[in-house]
Formats: sequence, structure tokens, C-alpha cells
Amino acid sequence: MKISSKILLFIFFALIFKTGYSQITDSISVDSVSINNIIMSDSLLIVNDTIPKDSIPTADTLKIIEKKNDNAIDREISFEAVDSMHISVADKKIILFGKGILITDEMELNAGSIGVDMEKKEIMAVGVKDSLGRISGKPIFKEQDKEYSSTKMRYNFKTKKGIVYDAMTQEQEGFLHGEIVKIHSNDEMHILHGKYTTCNHPNPHYYVDLTKAKLKSKDKIITGPFYFVIEDIPIPIAAPFGFFPLSRKNTSGIQFPTYKDEIDIGFGLVGAGYYWAINDYVDADITADVYSKGSWGVHLNSRFKKRYKFNGGLNFNYFHKKTGPKELSTTEIGDSYNIQLNYQQDPKARPNSNISANINYVYGDYRKYNATDLNDFVNTTTNSSMSYQKTFAGTPFRMTANMNMSQNLQDSTTNLKFPTLNFNMNQVYFADIIRGKNKPKKGKWYEKVGFSVNSQLSNSVYTHDTILTNIDHIDSTLRAMKSGFKYSIPIQTSFTLFKYFNFSPSINYNARIYANRIEQNLISDGIDTRIVKDTIWGFNHVYDYSTSLSMNTRLYSMLNLNIGKFKAIRHVISPSVSYTYKPDFSDEKYGYYEKVPLDTTGKLYSFYDGTVFGTAPIGEQQALNFSVGNNIEAKIETNDSIENNKKIKLFNSLSFSESYNFAADSLNFSVFSIRASSTPITKVTVSFNASIDPYTVNESGQRINTFVYEQTQKIGRLTNADFSVNSQFTSIDLDKILKTESVVKWNASANYSFRYVKKFNTKNQDYDIDIVQNLTLNFNISPTPLWNVSVRTGYDFNASKITSTTFNFYRDLHCWEMTLQVTPFGQMRSYLFQIKVKSTMFEALQIKRENSWHDNF
Repeated sequence: MKISSKILLFIFFALIFKTGYSQITDSISVDSVSINNIIMSDSLLIVNDTIPKDSIPTADTLKIIEKKNDNAIDREISFEAVDSMHISVADKKIILFGKGILITDEMELNAGSIGVDMEKKEIMAVGVKDSLGRISGKPIFKEQDKEYSSTKMRYNFKTKKGIVYDAMTQEQEGFLHGEIVKIHSNDEMHILHGKYTTCNHPNPHYYVDLTKAKLKSKDKIITGPFYFVIEDIPIPIAAPFGFFPLSRKNTSGIQFPTYKDEIDIGFGLVGAGYYWAINDYVDADITADVYSKGSWGVHLNSRFKKRYKFNGGLNFNYFHKKTGPKELSTTEIGDSYNIQLNYQQDPKARPNSNISANINYVYGDYRKYNATDLNDFVNTTTNSSMSYQKTFAGTPFRMTANMNMSQNLQDSTTNLKFPTLNFNMNQVYFADIIRGKNKPKKGKWYEKVGFSVNSQLSNSVYTHDTILTNIDHIDSTLRAMKSGFKYSIPIQTSFTLFKYFNFSPSINYNARIYANRIEQNLISDGIDTRIVKDTIWGFNHVYDYSTSLSMNTRLYSMLNLNIGKFKAIRHVISPSVSYTYKPDFSDEKYGYYEKVPLDTTGKLYSFYDGTVFGTAPIGEQQALNFSVGNNIEAKIETNDSIENNKKIKLFNSLSFSESYNFAADSLNFSVFSIRASSTPITKVTVSFNASIDPYTVNESGQRINTFVYEQTQKIGRLTNADFSVNSQFTSIDLDKILKTESVVKWNASANYSFRYVKKFNTKNQDYDIDIVQNLTLNFNISPTPLWNVSVRTGYDFNASKITSTTFNFYRDLHCWEMTLQVTPFGQMRSYLFQIKVKSTMFEALQIKRENSWHDNF
């Protein structure tokens, strides 16, 4: 029987006799259940579950007219019990049996048995012991956003003080246990024989044993003597006092180091330093590493974030590497550093503009000695960028400012482009300019004629990184910088003829502006004549233009087969034809080209060769471009009762392209290109690309105007081809095929690549063929929910050996985790074994053994 009631405690039945309240007309008899098993005092006992069911009906709500009484309870309480409810009028007490629930406007209490003493304004709760001695219904006390679980408790809801036995509560990331806990009205708790841990198990796998402690909720824990306990085994390291911050706000503090051991630089302590909580938006990690052979490093890791404004981080890492004793000549000393900056503006900060930055600059061999994984180690380039984008609302204009830098870590060269400014205008239709944008269109073709403007100002320099970072070389760096301005104005439209043919005519105008040009002149000293390059400063405007007309359509066909399970094949052909005209800008009237001095072959050079945007193209072009795209699908019969047929793609794409230049005096045909992609089996993708040259080459390896067909009766010579097969399967895919449900979850992927390159060797007057084949395999399996095993390997067919192979084993140990990473052979040969606490609060609790792959160098 479930009994529920809502009353105002200050109008309770017991007050009928001893206060000035008016009486209720309904009479309620006293519960016949004995309360001898419950002592409503400080020595609250566990209640046996042998109490008979209460058969007293109670009203849902009771109301009594309030009289002034200082001892009255001035709040409404709701309560219910699954078993029974005992009301003692004489003693002014209520006892709830069997999953009792008591709720006020500020608190909630759930327990096997709950008692209310109106005289003392106290609530008492205990668990219920069954016939086997097991306790169920342990009290769970909730007040505002705090929650405590215990075996028994007493609480005064007027003074907001209480005492809890065998208590457990959560504070931020951690859990606090206490044998005896006193609750105070100022949100403080005093704890005797406590435990603090981040393990949520009732019997935590590790904890800090607190002899006595004081808790300020959401602020801190201050403790007396404490020590660590792991799996109930005390660690013989103790401290006389401790302080554990609980605030959600960042708190500054010291960071303790971990140890590391490498052969070439020795034993080291890494990660020692200070965490600085600068403010609510910015923090910083400042740490240092020290090694026994003299190497050392410093690190700054700062993060910043402001909601709806920006986020990002700044990392600076400096490493001084020193190997070998001082007295030996084999000692190596090197300095290297890495600067990383990322910044991203929130889109809500300024809807029409955006600033972003991603800088990654490496100096020296920092990545070689400090790479944390294989991808970082094998990557020989870094890229950095900064950009500002601005869209002018209500207009077609937009602007972008960029800085780009790429580094080649193998030869230490840097390509820097700064600044790069882009100012562009989206397409605008002439009809809108003449008649007005808001006037209705008549649907004529000329209303679709529009133009756009794209412009760019660029400065770039290609140099060695030691020169770029040396202030003494700033003059030579500026002289080596290439600068220029370019703009283009495409005019285009589109229309449909005969319902199926789409035409797109266009005119393109491109121009470049430079502040200088390079001329080649002859100088003779009477003995020798040589060519010198002179820089002529001045305004230089280099333009070119072209016009084109393209047409495309789409053809459909269906072939009904009814051969076995093949019912039909659907073929979609997408042909495209275009014609492009571009004049020869090497003509003297343009003034962009000149004959190379002392060259009798008539070879030309441009005054603007090697500039940032290049020069106008040489040679007239009247090119007819032709391409055909294909999509082929098959309809196959299935045994599915819902869907009788299904479609499969035989070729996702199959395209051919070629062009013919009518204006060229030779080599009119371009290289023939083939591209194909197919998914013959679910989860398997096959791709193929090839280039076929219709012309042969001479003794110098240059293309000549002789067709391959004339010599070998073949359409051309294959110059290069790429073939790849990619697949990825999971246990879910297998379950769909077998119509089962696997307990063990896994996924596997494979990638095979084949590259063919054919080059003419001028030494032996024959073709050299280079073939590169690689196979990459990845496998991941979770034999149980707590285990995960992954393998990454591959095979290099050219070297006839297995590529770098890595095994990863992971075990979830509840609040701990175990990791084993093994690379058994190759340049990255190493291992790492680690058992550590998941929580960052106790990250120093770990066992780590490793053999770094840096020792292989």
C-alpha cells in the first residue's frame, strides 16, 4: 500500500493539543504500528523490515489555520511511503516505513525509514536491514545542488545543521567519503576519517586518506595528515597537511615533473613548472625539462577563450640538445624551437568579418627530436597562415588579407607570402545595372550576362630560414621579394537551346602590374661577350585575354538484359565541347617578349619571367576541348521480400578528355586523359587515372610532331598511371550480410596504391619505368567493452619489406587505464607501457616504462 500526504508541519496533529491552532473536524486514529524499533534521538538505529503494513488511510493535504507560535515549522512538506506511515500525536513525531520520500522547497530525502521530530525540528533517516543483514534504502539527502548518501543521518532543517554517518558526496570532479561528517549552515563540512578520490566506485580503487578535513563546498578541501592508498594498500608517503582546490575557476599551482630516459640525452625530469590562471579568459603552462647529459628545454603553452568572441592558443617550445660527455669530440650541441599560434574569431562576434590565424614555425631539428608520433616525424613541411575577411553588407564586394608561409624542413627553405590582399566583386548582371535590381526580368538570355572582378596584391620571398630570421639580412630579403598586382574580369552568360543543350559563352581579361622588369643585354670587354640581366624600374602593365564557348548535355539509355540476376543496365553520358581562342602575346606589338641574345634558334624570353604572377602566355591558341563523362548502373534482382531489385554502380565515373589546338604549327593534340572510379563491392572503391601522349620524343626526350601510331601502330604511349583500391569493413557490415549481431566490435581498412611512370632516358636512349607499390593496413578490435587492440602496418613492394608497424593495447580499468604501444622494428622501433589515473587531478599517479624511438638516431 502506498500512502502519500502533503501538510504544513506547523499545523501538524500533535500541535492540536499544545498550541493555539484550531482543530480539524476529521479524527485520525493513532497508528497501531510499534515504534520501539526506532529511537528518535542522536543514537538512531537501523530498522528491521518486519514491521507490518500500515492500513491507516490519510488525506492528500491537510490545512490548519496558523496561530502565532515560535516553535511552529513554517514550510510545506510533501512525504510518502511505500510500506506504512506512523503518526504519534503525543510525541509529535512521524515515521515513514519502506522507501520513504520527504520533500520540502529546499531539500529532498529518500531512505528506507524516515522520522520527523516536530519538537526538535529534526529529520532522521536510516537504511533498512533485511533478514539476511543486508542494508537497503540508504538515505540520500539532496539540498539545492548538493547530494549526500549515507547509512544514517540526522538533520535540523531550521538551523541547517546535521550529522551524517558513512557519507559520500561529489565535489566537482572528485568524490568525498567520510566516516562521520558534520554539516554546517555556512556550506562547510567537518569530516573525520575521510577519503578523497576521483573514482566513482563505492569502494574506490585509490584515494587520499584524510585523517580529518574541512570542506568548503565548491571551493576547497583543507586536510590534516594524509597519505595515498591504492587498492587498499597504503603508500608509505605522507604529508602533514593538504589543500585541494574545488573551484570551477582556474587556480594557479605548481606542476610536478615526470621522468623520462633516452640513450642519447640521458635520464630526465620533464614537465616541471607552474600553471598560471591569469584570468577567466587566459591561462598558461610554463614548464621545463632537464636531462642528465646537459640537454634542456622550456615550454610555454597558453590558451585563451572568450565566449562568442574568440578562442585559440599560443605554444612556444625551445630545446637545447646536448649529447655525449664534454671532453669527447662526439658531443653534439644544437638549438631548435617551435612556435605555434592559432586564433579563431567566433562567427557571432562580427558576422561580416572574420580573423583567423594558424602559425606553425619550426627552426632547426626541433621536430626530429621532439615529434610525438609518426605523422609528425615523417612530415617534412609545415604551413602557416593568417587571414582577415571582410564582406561589405548590401554590396557584392568582399576583401581578404592573407599571410602564408611554408617550410621545407629537409633543406631549411621558406616560402613566405606577405602581405596578400584580395579585393573581389561577385557577379553582377548588366540588366540589373541598366534597369535596376528590383525590376522584374523578362527571361531573355541577355539578362543573364554578368561580370565579376577579382584582384590580388601579392608579395613573396623564397629564401633560407636562417636568412629570414636574421635581422642583418633584412636588406637582401627585401631585394629578393617579388611583388605584383593582378586583376581579372570575366564576362559570362548561359542559355539553353533546343531544350537539351546548355551553352556558356565567356570573355576573360587578365592583367598584371609590376614595378620592374628584367632585360637581358650583351656586355663585351673586348675579349669576351656575355649576357647580363638588368633590372629596369617603372610601371609595367602586362595583360592577356581570351574567349570561349562551351556546350554540354546529357544522354540517357537503358538496356534490358534479364540475364541471371542482371535485369537492366542504365547508362548516362555527359559530353562537353568547348572552343577557346587566345592570341599569341609573344608578338612584338605587345612588347612582352624578346629574343635571347647570342641564341641563333630564335628562342624568346619574357621580361617578366619568374615574377610573382608570371607573364602573358606565349603562342596562339585555338583549342577545341572535348570530354565525355559516363555513369553506368545495373539493376540486380534480390531475394528481399520488401525490395525486389537494387541498383549498384558499375562505374561511379568514367571520363575521357582531349583537346586540339588549330593555331599550333605542330603538336596540335594534347595528352589524352582517362579517369575512372568504381565500387564493385560494397565498401570497396577502385580508382584509376592515366595519361597517354599521342606523340613520340626525340633523342633529347622532347616531344616531336610524329605520332606514336606511325611507329608502333598504337594510339599513344602511356606516360603515367595511378591505380588504387580502398576498402573499409566493420563488424556492423558483416552483421548485415550474415544477419547476425556480433558481440565483438571491430573495423578494418586497407589501401593499395600502384603508380606507373615512364620517362625517356637520354643516356641509354630508352624508356625507364618506375613502379611504386604500397599497401597500408589498419585493424581495430574491442574483444570486450573494456579492451581495445589496434594494429597499423603496411608493405613496401619496392623495398620488399614491411613498413613501420605499431601495435596498441588499451585496457579500461575503471578509474585507471592501461596503455601498451609497441613498434617492434623499423626506424620508429620503440615501446611505451603506462598505467595511470584517468583524472587529470591525480595525473602524477602513474607507472610508465618506455624505450623512445629517438634513441634510434
